Amino acid sequence: MKLKTNLTKYLLLNLALLFSFSGVCISANARSQEGSGSDIPAVHQMPDLPTPLHIRDWNRLTREYTKFVFRPDAVGEYLPLLWILPHCDNTDAPCFGICSYVGDGRQGSDSQEGVSSIASVLSAVLVGENLQSGKYDYVKMCEAYYNSHNGVNLVLNNLYTYGGGSFWYDIWPQVLFDEISYECPQYHSMKSIMRVSALRWADACDAMKSADGSENFNHTAFDFNTMKPVDNGKWKEPDSAAGISWIEYSAWLRFHNPRFLNSAKRCLQFLSVQTTNPYYEILLPWGVMTAAKMNAEMGTNYPLNKMINWCFGESAIRPGWGMILQRWGGYDCYGIIGSATDRGGYAFGMDTFAQAGALTPLVRYAPQYSAAIGKWMLNLVNASRLFYTNQMPPNHNFGGEWKQDPGDVIACEGLRRSWNGMSPCATGDPLTYNWGPKTNLAVYGSAYCGMLGAIVRKTNVPAILQLNCLKTDFFHEAAFPTYLYYNPYGTIETVRISLPKRRVNLYDAVTNKWILRDASKEGAFQLKGRQACLLVLVPAGAHITRKYGKLMGNGIVIAYGQGNS
Repeated sequence: MKLKTNLTKYLLLNLALLFSFSGVCISANARSQEGSGSDIPAVHQMPDLPTPLHIRDWNRLTREYTKFVFRPDAVGEYLPLLWILPHCDNTDAPCFGICSYVGDGRQGSDSQEGVSSIASVLSAVLVGENLQSGKYDYVKMCEAYYNSHNGVNLVLNNLYTYGGGSFWYDIWPQVLFDEISYECPQYHSMKSIMRVSALRWADACDAMKSADGSENFNHTAFDFNTMKPVDNGKWKEPDSAAGISWIEYSAWLRFHNPRFLNSAKRCLQFLSVQTTNPYYEILLPWGVMTAAKMNAEMGTNYPLNKMINWCFGESAIRPGWGMILQRWGGYDCYGIIGSATDRGGYAFGMDTFAQAGALTPLVRYAPQYSAAIGKWMLNLVNASRLFYTNQMPPNHNFGGEWKQDPGDVIACEGLRRSWNGMSPCATGDPLTYNWGPKTNLAVYGSAYCGMLGAIVRKTNVPAILQLNCLKTDFFHEAAFPTYLYYNPYGTIETVRISLPKRRVNLYDAVTNKWILRDASKEGAFQLKGRQACLLVLVPAGAHITRKYGKLMGNGIVIAYGQGNS
């Protein structure tokens, strides 16, 4: 589908400031934002305040994307983007498809891809759009990608396939499907599919061993017919261990089968002993999130700092692949994901949105990364708009003429550092390499806009974002609303926050301090320059305890790594 980077650590020690805003007591962020073994050097290379700064309303964009795509009766050039097939052998029911590109000649056939179709449903449910009413239930129809008719019993990228060509194409659709199952627990059949598929991937873990008996994921794919790994002699995808660890730990949290937990641990143990960056495509961040979660919840000791820096560095098994750390033309393009070397740089929407979804909630389990993740997300969110053709002058895109998308909800496949003398340029592979589709507009990348749509909200301060740390923390234990804020300015800023009607206390998991008490409806807090705040909204009057290094309210974790005193 496509081809497929040091500033000193923060050591500031700040005193909490207490003052009154609208009659509510608030305090400023204090304490160092970076700790020993918790630094991300790549983030230091990013600007504190990216320019030009423009934050799209990603929630609104996702809702408009959903309404635009889920119209099987749409009329116009290359429309509809979605079609209905009257029968699927896997479900004995109708199913739907969404083409991967606008103007894709395969539209209407049974060659649709799960990485586009399932992802579009996930984005919709993440922002609360209803795809379960009316003539078609698109959530239920995702079960068509569970390849049961041929006996493989896995959610895969196509309707009739055995997989075995590439790990990420075989693992990623399952991750997306399981996330929808979490968001829509009333679909009991999806829950059953998740359990059976997790057992299948546990079987695969058992079969992937080195001669010494240790886990070995240094393969291209896995063949479930022969129950043997596949090596094509061209590339390896060792970050398959990351994707499988997410599948298995999620299944453990849901079904409590010890085999799932054992498989997740074995996957992460494999990653732990790797000495070079195993990032191939899209899966690694989800394994890193799993490692952070298990360290906090289960007391494991996976090398999180090494793993998270892989997500921000350059792959050793796919040279050039990683994070863009450059200004292209007159635009800061830091933080987006792709190749830093393909014709000077080529980033992709799908990978960018997916990594944001994986790593934003990580700070719940490792608050020491709050400033780094907050700064990165500001850069990523700002640069991600450049995948869309209307966000730059017309000569800065090579997407193909298409006038059916007035809301600018379908992005180009990627963003190149330079194309046709323009820098940067929103573009893609189809027109560049003339291999079929009539445009470079990629539904398969646009389908992930809901990751940002669910997470990102603007605040009263232009460059301070509110990042929801629960929305993509799938299968989390009971939790209180948790939001990450990062202040890119060199000055103290006052951030207003909307609160529930019931009275709450706000706890900052970065400074380990209560910063607002007994408030409701609205409040405010101060945030020092270039620091982060991880706010947890705890019901006022909650019984506060510390147990096993966790600060808890009414038995629900408020913050991890808090000690037992």
